[in-house]
Amino acid sequence: MSDVRLSLIGTSQGGREKEIFRLLESLVSVRDSVELVFVDQTRGDAISSVFDKFIGQVNFNLIKTDPCSLSIARNLALDNAKGNIIGFCDDDAFYSASSLEYICNLTMEGAIVSVPVVDQASGNNYAGRKFPSHKSVMSYSQVIRYSLSVGTFIFKKSGKPFSEKFDERLGVGTPLGGSEETELFFRLKSEGFSTVFDPAAFVFHDNDMPSPKQNDLSLKYQRYATGYAVVIKKYLMASNGALGAEIVNVLGRSSIGLLFPSRRKVCWGRLKGFVSGLVKHRLV
Repeated sequence: MSDVRLSLIGTSQGGREKEIFRLLESLVSVRDSVELVFVDQTRGDAISSVFDKFIGQVNFNLIKTDPCSLSIARNLALDNAKGNIIGFCDDDAFYSASSLEYICNLTMEGAIVSVPVVDQASGNNYAGRKFPSHKSVMSYSQVIRYSLSVGTFIFKKSGKPFSEKFDERLGVGTPLGGSEETELFFRLKSEGFSTVFDPAAFVFHDNDMPSPKQNDLSLKYQRYATGYAVVIKKYLMASNGALGAEIVNVLGRSSIGLLFPSRRKVCWGRLKGFVSGLVKHRLV
């Protein structure tokens, strides 16, 4: 549609058809101003069958592709996004119409706007996060704390093509594991985009279920920490050294966590990954 204001981009490798139905259901009332560009990485038709139920009710573009990393899938969606605002939806996220209408009515450009992310079932902030209660400009360090990808919206610069993409060396499904969204937000900030936190809107996202397998969690944290360290190192100078405090924070908390048996494997994984990212890897 020519009047699309906001493009939500998402992807899934399957197993969350009920959550995708909920996502689509939350977009019915905003079909004139919001589009969903969704990359289906499954080999079957379970996800497409869910989308079929919303033909004519939701403005969507469903793209089928082979399994790939999160960054590659997101970039494929970005190539097909029509809106002047870009948002990032997980397959287990969903929205209130009032929040989407608020975002669409903002007149900002050249800006990154982050909002609170809430677990609807508990009513608490996602993953126990603490968000500011007032609108504020975010520093690099605050982008780390408050800018979750699912709760962040990029407002393009007027009259200029938006060619920025996720760094495909980062993200789930790559050796560096994660922080592709943080790298993109930092890159845009370093190029002059303003970074704003606005509590007037919010996004729903289910809290993650705890995993009883410490070995699985340790490997996950190790991979995420590797990418995180690489991104922190890349933008250390752009932040005028402020991100150095985050390096100290991660190293210190992970080291202290080794003293507690219940946290030892996870903290050791995070520590190994973070040090590896600082010493062995580099984004140029």
